[in-house]
Formats: sequence, structure tokens, C-alpha cells
Amino acid sequence: MSKSRVYSVCSPSTPRHAPNTPPSPKKIIGTVTLLQALGDTGITAPLWCLTQGAVATGRTDPLPHPGQAQVWGLGRVAALEHPQRWGGLIDVPTTVTHQTAGRLAALLVPGQPEDQAAIRTTGTYARRLGHAAPASSASPSPWRPTGTTLITGGTGGLGAHLSCWLAREGAPHLHLISRFRLRRAGR
Repeated sequence: MSKSRVYSVCSPSTPRHAPNTPPSPKKIIGTVTLLQALGDTGITAPLWCLTQGAVATGRTDPLPHPGQAQVWGLGRVAALEHPQRWGGLIDVPTTVTHQTAGRLAALLVPGQPEDQAAIRTTGTYARRLGHAAPASSASPSPWRPTGTTLITGGTGGLGAHLSCWLAREGAPHLHLISRFRLRRAGR
């Protein structure tokens, strides 16, 4: 039995814009509009977004179109808010070969477990948690605050305790930010 799907292909921006220019919001607006339209029309097919060069798989992987990472941010939120309407995110390399096209086809097979993947000439990559390196036998040096420490929610219960602790530990400058005024004098 085949399962219906909707695919959105986000092509990279043309290089006509000047360097250091913010990316165009058209792709993110288009993806939001498509997601809303699927809900408004009652289409239950999951939406898959394909980007090109939006995510890096490691330090040596170039990131030619970082503006498309906005689609990935939206996709992660959509997956949480509309899991029944969300398919996934796939990033392809800037040059698609026969081999990378085959990897894309394998990811789009219904029932496969990945919903966020990056296809490169070296393979298909997905996020994984790994074991942390064992702690060294030497005790770590205690943390000492330096410079200015920013505490958001700094006048609330936990923020007030944290700011007092930091002051006792010798923090040279504390910057407390809150939506409310100080609750008690001296805090």
C-alpha cells in the first residue's frame, strides 16, 4: 500500500545578492504557508522538506546555503506541534550525483526511521547521541565567575538564590534581568 506524501523542495538562493545579506524569508514563508494549507484543506499526507547545503555534518562539510537552515528550524517546531502533518527534513549536497539520488530515494521509502538526515557523497548522516568520554581521574578545578554574569529571571526565587551564590563566589559583576521588580530589598 502506498502512502501519500507532500514534498517541498527549497532551492538555494541565487548568488545575485551581495555577501553578508540576510537570507530571503520567502522559503520559510512558503513552507509555513504550505504547512497551514495542508491543515486547512484536511490533507493528511506528511510534508517532507528538501534543502540543499542547509546543514553541516561536521567541521569539514561546507555550509553553502545557511539561510535554508531556517526551514530546518521550522521543521523541528512543526514536528512537535503537528506530528501527524510532518514527514521530515532532508538536506542534499550542492552537487547531486547518481549515488546521492539513490540515497535520497532510500530515505523517502515509507516506513524508514529517519525524519532528519543529510545526504552527502560520503553517505547519509543522521543525528545520534554518543557516549561521553570517561572523566579523568583528576578532580576538575572549581568554576570561578569572571567578567559580567547575566542572570535572566534574576529577581525570582531561583534567580535570587543563584545571584547570592555568585556574589559569595566572587563574581565581579552581576546583571540581573527580570520582568518584575525586586521582591525584597537587599536581593
